[in-house]
Amino acid sequence: MTERSCRWVRRRRRIAAGGAAAMVVAAAVLGIGHLPGRLGRAPVPAASVSATARPVPPRVSGALGDAIDTRITAGRDHTWVLYANRVRDPSAPGTTFGLTIARHSTGGRTTDPFELHEDEGSDRAAGFHPMQAPMTYENGLIQPAFGYYVGAATRITGRSGGGVVTARIATWSVDTTVAIFWFEPIGESPEDVTDLVAYDAAGTELPAGNPRIWNN
Repeated sequence: MTERSCRWVRRRRRIAAGGAAAMVVAAAVLGIGHLPGRLGRAPVPAASVSATARPVPPRVSGALGDAIDTRITAGRDHTWVLYANRVRDPSAPGTTFGLTIARHSTGGRTTDPFELHEDEGSDRAAGFHPMQAPMTYENGLIQPAFGYYVGAATRITGRSGGGVVTARIATWSVDTTVAIFWFEPIGESPEDVTDLVAYDAAGTELPAGNPRIWNN
């Protein structure tokens, strides 16, 4: 798979909404098509267990703070990584950073970046911010659902396929109030995830903020 060389901004369809404004998604895309993915069901850990991942910071040029290795396979000798990136968008004055997912090789090369960022209010407002739904590429590669939450979240869940699924979480190294999360896809056609809920270490439900889940 070669590195994507073109970039454009797309508007995406909301599949679970908490507000009326659109979110901007910037994608650098290869000459391969992609299809809406689905997120599979996963066991729900006990309330006393934190589904939190420790960041493994691969070197990613342009990343704000540490990149996070999700440990999810992104093709041969690649995994999906998540990292924050700087945003300068006159139409979104309250946004200074976005979140990017990309393929990262064992040799240290990062390719196929896919970015999303907040364009409704402040990017540090408490609660959920736009989340990208999973996507399945035509070659069978699955990009996991991902997003971020601002607040003391130690557990994040959603609903998928009639059951509850639990996200993996890593704290952003630049701002520890930002919890970056992703849902591990299960099977070849992971189902969409909706109804996001965040909990603190005591198991108390946290403010939802303005959750918006996007798909193609």
